[in-house]
Amino acid sequence: MTTIRIREFLATSLILMSILAGPVRAQFWIQDGKAVCTAGNTQDYVDIIREGSTGTGAVMVWHDNRSGANTDIYAQRVAANGTMMWTGNGVAICSAAGTKLLPLVSYEGFGYYSSVWEDSRGGGDIYAALFNTAGGLATPLAGLPIATGGSYQRNVALASNTGLGVDYVAWTDDRNGNDDIYAQAFNVSNTGFMTANGQAICTAADMQTNPVVIANGGDGCITAWLDYRDGYWEIYAQNVSLGGNAFWQANGVLVTIGTVEPYEPVMVSDGAGGAIIAWIDNRDGAQDIYAQRLNFNGNQVWGFGGVAVRAFIGGTAVFPRMVADGQGNVLVAWQDDRGPGYDIYAQRIDAITGQIDWAFNGVGVCTESFGQTLCDVTTDGSGGAVVTWQDVRNGLPDVYSQRVNAAGGTVWDTGGMPVCTAAQNQINPRLVHDGSGGSIVAWTDKRSEPFGGDIYAVRIENAAGLWGYPEPVILSVTDVPNDQGGFVNVTWRRGETTLNFFQVYGRPQGAGTWDFVNVQGDDSSPTWTMTVPTTADAVPGNPHTHEFRVDGYTFGYDVLTAIATGSSVDNIAPPAPTLSGARNGNNVELSWNATAPDIDHYVLQRSDLGPIVVTGTSYTDVGAPLTTLYYRVNAVDIHSNSGPNSNQVTIDHATPIGDTPVLPSQLTLLPNTPNPFSASTELHVGLPKAGDAHLEVYDVAGRRVFTRDVGRIAAGWRRIDFDGRDDRGQALSAGVYFYRVTVAGETLTRKMVIAR
Repeated sequence: MTTIRIREFLATSLILMSILAGPVRAQFWIQDGKAVCTAGNTQDYVDIIREGSTGTGAVMVWHDNRSGANTDIYAQRVAANGTMMWTGNGVAICSAAGTKLLPLVSYEGFGYYSSVWEDSRGGGDIYAALFNTAGGLATPLAGLPIATGGSYQRNVALASNTGLGVDYVAWTDDRNGNDDIYAQAFNVSNTGFMTANGQAICTAADMQTNPVVIANGGDGCITAWLDYRDGYWEIYAQNVSLGGNAFWQANGVLVTIGTVEPYEPVMVSDGAGGAIIAWIDNRDGAQDIYAQRLNFNGNQVWGFGGVAVRAFIGGTAVFPRMVADGQGNVLVAWQDDRGPGYDIYAQRIDAITGQIDWAFNGVGVCTESFGQTLCDVTTDGSGGAVVTWQDVRNGLPDVYSQRVNAAGGTVWDTGGMPVCTAAQNQINPRLVHDGSGGSIVAWTDKRSEPFGGDIYAVRIENAAGLWGYPEPVILSVTDVPNDQGGFVNVTWRRGETTLNFFQVYGRPQGAGTWDFVNVQGDDSSPTWTMTVPTTADAVPGNPHTHEFRVDGYTFGYDVLTAIATGSSVDNIAPPAPTLSGARNGNNVELSWNATAPDIDHYVLQRSDLGPIVVTGTSYTDVGAPLTTLYYRVNAVDIHSNSGPNSNQVTIDHATPIGDTPVLPSQLTLLPNTPNPFSASTELHVGLPKAGDAHLEVYDVAGRRVFTRDVGRIAAGWRRIDFDGRDDRGQALSAGVYFYRVTVAGETLTRKMVIAR
């Protein structure tokens, strides 16, 4: 993997400004940017790289005049959540006397970062610094000399090979009386792999300047530059090993054609040991953008003159920026004045074939009135681009961004989303893909120092172009306590950006369709909890996992939480059944009622025997001892909740009817047993005192089908038999019936089921 940074000199103006800070949110990122450095005097020309190869934050360097005497180089690491990881206002990586300008930063690999810059201490030198992920310097505070002494070195470029842990730097050097191109390779263990004070890459006649550099996929680097050896500007390139040995012809191979007068070259790796170079040229009478691929042998691949990225006859294109997207493409963005004022355009190129993927002459990233300038570009991680720029639509420079998807369509609001619109000037934005669905943008900000400048940064996410992490976060999915199952509580918080409302969705895990649950407005609450139904509860052996998400909506966009999972549980045990029983010959027949719809089984206990698992609501204790026996039963539901024990039933060795230890205190009618039945069933009636009993049976339509005067019965528990026939002696048909027992003017009713 390689990282590439190159700096153009950007002119800026100093304008008076007032203080206006963005509103602070509960999380770390802040609207209109998090202050990276607000030290005194001027901080400017920030460069930014992703935090390591897999991190989701960023590392920045800038030149800094806080001392008042020198312009020094400082650095800061910002975590993914916006936390500044090193000393407040950054750590000094070079504070020697003199002026240091235009620092670049790259990730060397193995936990180290590199920075290079132009340094005035010897009249015009190149220095570097190496520092680790904790902000600790591995080089002297005075810097590591790369090229010093006598000549004027400038136009520095930097690249790294993170797999090897090597940095490559190229620059313009006039040690031979005219401008040539030199390079050096170094790392934390070796201050110079090539010739001391730099390896000559091109010393051809006349001038060579403005180099760009990339790692070559092996152990060396490829450098390209502007070259005036033939009396007009061209672009040449050279490929060298780690030790500085040239692979291509001496002084480089030609990239461009004829007198097209190219300038502003930019370059990325083609992923196959070669390079892709883009530039501005005037072959059509206008400043257009062309690109060429050189393979690992230095041969031109994309035809004579390269491919046209922008070939619009009229207007000019300037300040191109280019990045490889990691998916086999390169992304180019530029400043374009084909309309009134400068706009921002972008294009995607297939890195192997040179095919132009998006609209002819580029996609209009921002074509708002007034001026959009000084853009930067990175990948969105999905085959598209994120572009940022300096924008004066509101009068003074602000920072805006836009995302172009893989199909070449703009995703966010027309004209782009504001990154920072704080008071006064925000200028020279730079951005990097954060590896987790967003980009981190850094810029020079003059909201509180009108004659200086500070460094600010903010994360912009891909979905809606909102600052920070706007997507809501599901904190927990928990079962609703003390319920019969079927529901969970989904708790979430907003992200760092205030949204308009949230929509909650759920589905069984693996289902294709999300079920909408409800809407919650984004009020001032720190968190929200919504009770969400499930389609099934967890049971032993199957958790019936469900998935949940919360969609936050604002500005016509929605931002989604990560999917969270959970299960509902029936955590209420079933009530105690009512148990009855009686001897029938050598057996004891027991029955009880079902007290909940989700019972899995019952546990019947006989005092001298232990538990018996029963799946129905009756049990015959075959060959029960003729001694006095004691029974009780409890229900266990499908969620393993075990309910309380029933009443105790005593079966006396001499009493054919089951009896409880005490007389009932009121008229009691137990469920018939068995139930359902086909031939006959028993009704058990408990009386606190003797009385005349009357039995009636009704069908579901309310018609009385059977009546019987039972006669006077004594106090206690008594059994009434019913053979399932009507008053005419005809067998009743299968179905649901209701029986009613009346004693001394008091009536009780229960349901029975006949199954034929």
